[in-house]
Amino acid sequence: MSEGKPVVSGERNHEGDQPTDQVGRQRRQAEPFDAAHGNSPVGRGGSAADGDEKADLLEQGTHGSRGEMEIRGDAMSKRIVVCGDDFGMNADIDEGMIALAAMGRVSAVSCLSLGPSFVSNARRLAVHDVDVGLHVNFSESLGADAEPMPSLGALILRAYAGRLDRAWIDAQLTRQFDAFEAAFGRAPDYVDGHQHVHQLPGIREQVLAQLKRRYGDLHC
Repeated sequence: MSEGKPVVSGERNHEGDQPTDQVGRQRRQAEPFDAAHGNSPVGRGGSAADGDEKADLLEQGTHGSRGEMEIRGDAMSKRIVVCGDDFGMNADIDEGMIALAAMGRVSAVSCLSLGPSFVSNARRLAVHDVDVGLHVNFSESLGADAEPMPSLGALILRAYAGRLDRAWIDAQLTRQFDAFEAAFGRAPDYVDGHQHVHQLPGIREQVLAQLKRRYGDLHC
């Protein structure tokens, strides 16, 4: 395919059996109409409706100066964080996350610090310019020799029934935080949860307590 030439379909359109590349020409010759203003052509004449529109726009502008509006626009421009998770679950996921981090396609990676491939691949992830977080896990057994975990459904039922074992939760969090710190030599940039378990009652409070105990007062 030669460069600089748009690809145009050879099909004919249904209006008058015209070639496809003539459709735009037909539509440019037609007047645009505004159904809200008596089907009068849009942009022609100086109708009262046009004046009202201009007045409305001017009134909107009086809410702030140009500089203030620019600042407001900047404040509305939010940074989008693209986060990949389950790093450490297996080698294939780890390779994908590392490749995406190297390409700058993700801005954060969440790690299952007790996953079977986590320790061997953590240093490879650490060299890239991404935030690295702890992906706390209470709902999936990771590897053949891993401690059995309840299913997500069972975990949710126990959480909302107030039947989660606080000592078990604390022990799991301690192991997972310890493993993350041993691999990266620092605290995680953030903490989230595999299958969002960090939000469950009985787990959420323990996560916050663990963070405060390890890293001091937090603004959460």
